[in-house]
Amino acid sequence: MAQPRFTYELEPSAVLVGSDTALTLTLVAGEDADLDDQLAIRVQLPIGTHADDLLDPSAAAAVAASVQAPDWSAAVHTRDEGRVFEVYISPTRPVSITAGASVDVVIRPFLVNQVVSPSGATLRVFERWGDASGEAAVFQLSKRARGQSIVAFARPPRVAPGQPCTITYTVSGGAEVSLRGNGEQQRHELDAGEGPLWSNSFEVVPDPERSQTVYELTVSSAGGGERRSTLVCVEVGSPTIRRFELSPASSVGLADPVTIEWAVDFASFVDLDPLAELSAAEDARVVTLGDRLRANQSGLDVTLTAVGVPRPAQLRRRVEFAPVEISYFCFAGPDDDSIVGPITSNATGQRVWTEGEDAFVAEATGPHGPVRRTLGGSAPQVRYFGPYAARLSAAAKDHRLDYCVQGFAANDTLVLQPGERSLSLDADGCGSVLVDVEETTDFTLVATLGGEEIRNTLTVYVDAP
Repeated sequence: MAQPRFTYELEPSAVLVGSDTALTLTLVAGEDADLDDQLAIRVQLPIGTHADDLLDPSAAAAVAASVQAPDWSAAVHTRDEGRVFEVYISPTRPVSITAGASVDVVIRPFLVNQVVSPSGATLRVFERWGDASGEAAVFQLSKRARGQSIVAFARPPRVAPGQPCTITYTVSGGAEVSLRGNGEQQRHELDAGEGPLWSNSFEVVPDPERSQTVYELTVSSAGGGERRSTLVCVEVGSPTIRRFELSPASSVGLADPVTIEWAVDFASFVDLDPLAELSAAEDARVVTLGDRLRANQSGLDVTLTAVGVPRPAQLRRRVEFAPVEISYFCFAGPDDDSIVGPITSNATGQRVWTEGEDAFVAEATGPHGPVRRTLGGSAPQVRYFGPYAARLSAAAKDHRLDYCVQGFAANDTLVLQPGERSLSLDADGCGSVLVDVEETTDFTLVATLGGEEIRNTLTVYVDAP
């Protein structure tokens, strides 16, 4: 072909084996010229694993090229069954260029293969102008061995007590890598010999009793004459509690389930008082806490402890229980001195005893307790509300409830729930009310006698149709 339109410069002229680098090819115009799409420049780089190859085959697919000038483009592809990497450079439209003007073409990312070669690999540049083409430049890139080096890092850099981590290293210029720390030693041989970059990893378990463990990694040459070291520090994280929740946490029945959820970091185990030691991998428990309540406590403290070094983390939450109640305590009938009850809710215990000749006292222990109610004697009271636990057929609609109250005064009230119906009494302190019952329903008689509220609840059962 005719004299090439450009002279060419290449930087760098030497590369390190196993390194990621970038090549910059500079095109310098030899004279003023008007260029168009008849001009094409082709750059060839050998791909392979031999001494005279340049580009590592594992990275060829990732290499790209770009032209650092407007109105130029670059495209890449491989040929000869993947043995040659080519870059095509050309103007995208007619451009004018003056003598001495330059255009830079950058080829990256560029992984150099792992074979040291002082003579290097050959990079060739071809020009085509119209029908004429030919070789325009040849460059020899030497591939040099790296000096001895080592870099390393831990992943994760901070662990929970007893948790393993991985220390990854990248070395060059050595024949062996060793690790020392926490009373252990590990060693890897580099079979490929001196020069290339090599990466591998060690798995370690840092000392769980220390806040940090330091590991020394050393790359050494064959025979140990030359060596280089680096230190990697792995921290054992202090336990932290990110979340600790109880649901529900108020008005809880003794038999109600409570969901306890937590999230901890860097704990070797978790203690949930008054429950038990748990695995740090757990993050929730559904429990009943009522059986752990003592006497008449109103609530229970639940303490979460995340155990680890240098000291545990602790949080406390409280469950408040619904108050103990005597929900029904009456005589069996208006003229019947036997008693029904006490029927209680949220109670840990109950008892009944007599006082005097005709009074019965019921006591229930439990949250916010104890509570007592007297039946008989001369004190104001609801003596009867019933019948208790009546059962109706599905066809029945109306049902009669009877009641008797002792000591009802002018300012006292008597209400039936649901519906908030005010009730009246006859001269004997008794009365009755018809209720419409279509399904099993709880009815509560609320008597306010001398400023004290007395509640009795019974259930009317309706059989299924």
